Amino acid sequence: MPYYIINKNSTTVKFQNKSFWGTKYHWDFGDGMVSVEKNPEHTYAVAGNYPVALTVQNWCSAKTYTQNVAAGVSAVNEPASTVFSAFPNPTSGAFTLDLKNEGAAQVRLTSLDGRMLLDRQLADGTQIDLNQYGKGVYLLQLIANGRIYTEKMVNQ
Repeated sequence: MPYYIINKNSTTVKFQNKSFWGTKYHWDFGDGMVSVEKNPEHTYAVAGNYPVALTVQNWCSAKTYTQNVAAGVSAVNEPASTVFSAFPNPTSGAFTLDLKNEGAAQVRLTSLDGRMLLDRQLADGTQIDLNQYGKGVYLLQLIANGRIYTEKMVNQ
C-alpha cells in the first residue's frame, strides 16, 4: 500500500512504497506526472486533492494501489458537523446533505481504498444514493474556503 508524507501546507509530497516483493514501480500522481522510482518525491503545481496510483510489479504479477493525497490543503480540527451534516447516518441507501449556511459546496465521496466515487458541486438538500456503490464505509468530504471537512458515512 502506498504511503505519503506531507509537510503542512506544502505541495511537495514524499511518497513511501509500503508494498512487498516489487521490482518495478510506476507512480501516477494524479496531475499528469509519473515516476518509476521506488520512493519518489513530487511537487504539485496547484494545491488540491489528487488520486495517486502506484503499480508494483515483479516477475510473476502486478498490483495497483490507490490513495487520495491532499497536497497544500490544510487539515481542519473543527468538527465537520459545524459546517455540514449528512443524514441519516448510518443509512440503508440514500442520505441527504445539510450544508448549514451554504447554498452549495464542492462535495467528494471516496471509498476507503481511495477510489473517487463523486466529485462535484452540490446544492443544499441534495440526496446521494449509496446503493450504486454497495454496502460499506465511505468518506464524505466538503471543500469550503480552502479547508476540507470529512465525515464518515456508513451504508448498511
